[in-house]
Amino acid sequence: MAAKTIARRRTPVPPNAGGPSHTNADGVSDLSDRLEDKITQLTALLWSSHGDGTRWGETEALRYIDRVFWLSWQMADEIEALFQQCTAEWQARLEALKPN
Repeated sequence: MAAKTIARRRTPVPPNAGGPSHTNADGVSDLSDRLEDKITQLTALLWSSHGDGTRWGETEALRYIDRVFWLSWQMADEIEALFQQCTAEWQARLEALKPN
């Protein structure tokens, strides 16, 4: 049986996705899409560890919970960084729309 995929990107990611420019071919920012993907991944991770009623043995549970917290912290950190980038981009767009 194949492993369950919790979350994945909706479209292929270009090689420069981690670079300073985060726009698609139409020139539209994909920062919001990346932020949404990270939030979905974090939600799926946390739900899979507790939301489906999973019960683990005592030793397994401690190792598993440590890993879940580590992954959750890492994803939350990435979400915060993406949110800051989105906020800066949204502010720049608002400034560009203001009349001189």
